[in-house]
Amino acid sequence: MSLSAHIKQSAVLDGNTAMVDAVITHGNRGLVDGNAAKFAVQASVDNNLVPIEGSMRVIENAPYRTTVRVAMMAASQVIPFEEGMAGFTSVSSNIYMDSKEDIWSLRQNEAGKVLVRSNAIDDASEIGELLESCSNVTASTSFNRDQQFFQAVASASSQLGVDHIQTQDYVTFAHGGELHNGFIVTAHADESGQLNGQFSAIAFSDNPDQQPVTITAAAIVQNHGVPQYEEPEGMQVSVSSAADLISYYRKIYGHNQAFFRKLEQQIRGYAFS
Repeated sequence: MSLSAHIKQSAVLDGNTAMVDAVITHGNRGLVDGNAAKFAVQASVDNNLVPIEGSMRVIENAPYRTTVRVAMMAASQVIPFEEGMAGFTSVSSNIYMDSKEDIWSLRQNEAGKVLVRSNAIDDASEIGELLESCSNVTASTSFNRDQQFFQAVASASSQLGVDHIQTQDYVTFAHGGELHNGFIVTAHADESGQLNGQFSAIAFSDNPDQQPVTITAAAIVQNHGVPQYEEPEGMQVSVSSAADLISYYRKIYGHNQAFFRKLEQQIRGYAFS
């Protein structure tokens, strides 16, 4: 099945990330395969940007037409990581430099540890220019009045909870070319005390010194709201309470599997009586 993606609007989030709303036309009356949709959007920007895994949301699925929202990052080079790799020098615990003095970041994905080369794009204006340079991101397409599209976007903003954001909300957001899960900790205001549309969000991480980052509503893929959890009963330190703790924290941190697995290992490693 042939798919064609047309970007209707986009928002530059930072020097490596953008949020894109696109309409995908196809010859199918039913659902469109998620991977095919991602490849269609990627092709629409000449592969200069790639979808961030897990960020795509289907805004509307109609016959022959599917509207999606997806966070995208500047395309980068990824290679498997091995200890003592030739040609690479460790700069810090997760930063490496190659023989050409290019900087690589050490990351973990489903396949294991990988090195990701830093992108040449490191400025928000550059990624904006990149979007504008793509053949289908022009004044005629970005501002074309497509009532079906704009109605779908408005409806999706409500369904995804991004039209009303408050402190303590648990959100999935895009920042720095990655997808994060965390909490809104503050809403920013200008000198007159008026809210300016910016928020401080802190992502879940195994780094105890994790610092909040500044984002806008456009960066939020989904707002899960303020979590409501019942505290587990019987918190005496025992073998049975380990299962209770794991079940409890799975509800809180289940959206971040990497972090939750580390927390689970720590809980199981305690000397329960």
